[in-house]
Amino acid sequence: MKLILLTLFFSLSLLFNVQAEDCPSFMVHKRIDPNGKIGIYKTCISELKNKKKFETEDFKIVIGTSNSPVTFQNVEYRQKAATTFYHLQKAKKYFIQK
Repeated sequence: MKLILLTLFFSLSLLFNVQAEDCPSFMVHKRIDPNGKIGIYKTCISELKNKKKFETEDFKIVIGTSNSPVTFQNVEYRQKAATTFYHLQKAKKYFIQK
């Protein structure tokens, strides 16, 4: 019984680790309740084509007039870029549905 529980625990931890790698999570400013305050929530952003930069076929988050996208390692702009990207994707989905 102990071996089965240990195997199950190990399998679940591997599953969560694989899932976390597929979907990078970032701290994003968003409003959960329409009348509530804006909060900072850890959010999965799965639409990214490169797992190191804020870029897709439709959007590229850059700093100023630069052509290169913001990278995940850029601590100063990571949260701003993630928030911007999250809301752009949300707006795109809204207009596609309408």
